[in-house]
Amino acid sequence: MVFPGQGIAPEKLAEPLARLPDEPMVRRLLDRFGVRRRTDLDLTDTRVAQPVVYVCGLLNALAETDGRAGVPATAGHSLGELTAFVFAGGMSAEDGFEVVVRRGELFHEAQRSEPGIMVVLMGLDLLEVEWLRRSVLAVHPGVLEVANINSERQIVLSGDPVTVRAAVAAAEDRFALARYLPVGAAAHSPLMGVALDRWRAVLARVSLGALRIPVMSGIDCRPHRDPEECVELLVRSLLLPVRWSETVEALRAFGAPAMWDAGPGGVLHNLGCRIGILPCVEQFGGA
Repeated sequence: MVFPGQGIAPEKLAEPLARLPDEPMVRRLLDRFGVRRRTDLDLTDTRVAQPVVYVCGLLNALAETDGRAGVPATAGHSLGELTAFVFAGGMSAEDGFEVVVRRGELFHEAQRSEPGIMVVLMGLDLLEVEWLRRSVLAVHPGVLEVANINSERQIVLSGDPVTVRAAVAAAEDRFALARYLPVGAAAHSPLMGVALDRWRAVLARVSLGALRIPVMSGIDCRPHRDPEECVELLVRSLLLPVRWSETVEALRAFGAPAMWDAGPGGVLHNLGCRIGILPCVEQFGGA
């Protein structure tokens, strides 16, 4: 069972909400943002998009699995690691909702003080991306970090706008494809350092529960059963990269027979089909 991060197109976020209109958590979501209809949510705003991703993914997973029965482990990509932690029993769904709302606010605040953007590069391997990154930084001193290693030839960069755009130009000169991500901050980079202490404080206030299934962290690619360890990795994930292809490899080594993307958006399902490490189960309701 895997949960996606925020890099999902707004129109893809709207679809699952339409299937879940009567869920109490969806009503709580609408109430929190002061709207009566899901169509009134601004899904381009990270403060809204992050809770929507959390709510849709968690509700899909709980509905499909009848709780956690038969699920050997869980994992999440970036924001999705928080959803996975809640799904595993590390904190209540209600506390998870409050935490993800605050996470979205912290991203918004970080973007105002340290603006940044993210871009996914397709067609270059990690060595070539690292050469590109260092070459760009030699000419444009700034922040430019590898934020996600999604697959062998799909890698996300995060940093300040000027330097990221210079990297995109350099990548396109190498015939790579580039697509900017709708995240609203430079996640998994030093630019998120301004939010680090407040994010740690948010997580420290939450009551933790025993994990019913292990969480495979996208940060260190290891299974964790200690909720305190998971929380520390959630803290560090603000700055450290997501090693997604290694995480999927670790799930296979752990004995997971297949990967099921709880959604929304189908990003991890489609990525998993391309990687081919684990069979990808059909998604719930086309999530």
